[in-house]
Amino acid sequence: MRNLAQRAADAAKTTDDLIGETAKHIEVGNSQIQDTLTKFYDMGESAKKVNSLVGEIASASQEQAREIDLINRAVGDMDRVVQQNAASAEESASASQELTAQSHQMTNIVDELRAMVAGEANGVHRERNGGGNLKERLASVRQAIGFPGRGKNLLEHRQSPGVPPEGIIHPEEG
Repeated sequence: MRNLAQRAADAAKTTDDLIGETAKHIEVGNSQIQDTLTKFYDMGESAKKVNSLVGEIASASQEQAREIDLINRAVGDMDRVVQQNAASAEESASASQELTAQSHQMTNIVDELRAMVAGEANGVHRERNGGGNLKERLASVRQAIGFPGRGKNLLEHRQSPGVPPEGIIHPEEG
């Protein structure tokens, strides 16, 4: 019986040791589960932060896209204005050349008129630019300046009712 008691005591001790080791393994397992849960929670929080950052980046990218679109529109508007300015400059240059040509033509017409008036005052008919009689020359001048009284005698329109005699330019005053 002693032997049986000894075996029972050894079995009890072995059982106690096994229970102690099992308790230690359970504690280690419980600690590992807690660490795993904490790490899963931290990963979930990190995923939320990453998701939030991705949302902010997407929002900032959309804002940048809108601003780039506005810049593109502004550049397009500036391009149109520059092209309009270039076209206006070309038109102005063309108009300037036309005015210069008309000014030279008007100077020639005034010189011709002075010559006609001076020639008529002296009783002389001058032949200029292919000449012709006075009526033909007056008709060509009338046509060149677009005189409003076509078909009427140019000399009838020398003094308009609104211009006093001292306001008329005489050839000798030049």
